[in-house]
Amino acid sequence: MQKTREMVNELSTVMDNTATSLTSLTSLTSLQDDAKAIESVLSVIEGFTEQTNLLALNAAIEAAIAGEHGRGFAVVADEVRKLSAHTASSAGEIQVLVEKLNNATKETFTLMQNQQKVANQTTQAVEDVNHVFSDIHDAITCIHEKNTLIASSSEEQSTITTEISNGIVNIAESSQFTLVEAQNNKTSANQLTQVSNNLQALVL
Repeated sequence: MQKTREMVNELSTVMDNTATSLTSLTSLTSLQDDAKAIESVLSVIEGFTEQTNLLALNAAIEAAIAGEHGRGFAVVADEVRKLSAHTASSAGEIQVLVEKLNNATKETFTLMQNQQKVANQTTQAVEDVNHVFSDIHDAITCIHEKNTLIASSSEEQSTITTEISNGIVNIAESSQFTLVEAQNNKTSANQLTQVSNNLQALVL
């Protein structure tokens, strides 16, 4: 029981330290602030992409108006438009990753809080069981002390009973002796009565 208690307390300490470290290194508020900063940058990138698309479109129109002289410029405008589209696509992927990071962070904190709660409940349960065992131990000790007292009292009663028994035996022996003496006295009295009768007969 003591070993289980130590292991649960150690587990609870590890959980608390892990939660503290996680909170201090990557707090939910800090991650949310970072995510907002990334979203702001993505907004700038999206705005830049839209402006680039407009510039590429205008360049393509100007190249078309220029005819043969603007063909090279049209190729460059097309490449700029493709780069802008790729940038927009990458920004969208980053936005998805940021959302996944936010969700994962929230789930991690939720799980950690639940684990801390379970660890604390387990620790409390072990403490309760430990108190029960302690109460049982105290009760057994009390019973043992009472049994010892009862045994001591029984021994004293046995001694007193033996003394009373010996006293009764002595009284019985004394009574027997007294009875014998009484019988002897009776015999003596009878003899004296006989002697008295004999003397009286002689006198008459």
